Amino acid sequence: ITANYVDVYMGFWGTMYTAIRKTNFALFSLKNYGKMNDADKLRLEAELRFLRANMYFDLTKRYKDIIIYDENMEAYTKNRELDTESEAWDFIQADLEFAAANLPAKADARGRLDKGMAYAFTTRAMLYAKRYDVVKTAAEEVKKLGYALEAKYQDGYMKSVAAGNKEAIIQYLFDRTQNVTHSFDFYY
Repeated sequence: ITANYVDVYMGFWGTMYTAIRKTNFALFSLKNYGKMNDADKLRLEAELRFLRANMYFDLTKRYKDIIIYDENMEAYTKNRELDTESEAWDFIQADLEFAAANLPAKADARGRLDKGMAYAFTTRAMLYAKRYDVVKTAAEEVKKLGYALEAKYQDGYMKSVAAGNKEAIIQYLFDRTQNVTHSFDFYY
């Protein structure tokens, strides 16, 4: 099996590491060259670390042992030993904890990443890691932030967050009137 075959047909190893490298470079640039106030820097770092955790989650659930890179761009090498699955889950958990601590509440996020998203994703990632105490704590935080099941089943996916959907944590909206659609969502 070639590296290209694995990348295309078995899980996007190369594609994910390209995205991780770009995210880490954004973190490196933000810390070293960012010319904005500290609050905005912290929020952007939290958003980038949330995204990086998401990418590492995808890799770890597929491959278990992966290569962990952070924003230290000098650590990038062509051939490097794999980190253990436990180290990967530790890294993901740390990024998600940072994101949850530094992202704004839903009301202040104005459509961007928020605390609820970070806590909700923590519950999913840590289920794979079998860290049930972390899952329980994060789920309790999601509940404290006001997320709850909708009374009507269809409101969970038909009602927008702007219309008061308390169940949706990350919601993608398509506007059929503007011909902005996704065929799967349109037909199903």
